[in-house]
Amino acid sequence: MTRMSKVLLVTGLLCLGLGLLVSTDVIDSKAHLLLTVALPAGAILLGLFFLFYIFEDETARFDAEQQVRLNGAKASPRTQAAPEGVDCGVLAAPKRY
Repeated sequence: MTRMSKVLLVTGLLCLGLGLLVSTDVIDSKAHLLLTVALPAGAILLGLFFLFYIFEDETARFDAEQQVRLNGAKASPRTQAAPEGVDCGVLAAPKRY
């Protein structure tokens, strides 16, 4: 697991646990109104954790492919510049002097 997925897991579980304590009235939510946000925030953070966890292998594979592609582009020799009068493969209008 990456660091971000670990952070999302820990904060999601803490918020979910705190939200469950507030919803079962173990902690009085009337004294601290912001604690009522803990349960939905925990659910959202756990959802983000699951998304990060599911796509963790895909992002690693994509990064490896992009690194190979970038290294291949650096290693290939440069082509010559287009001749005068050619613009992106299309003949340009002749210059008037």
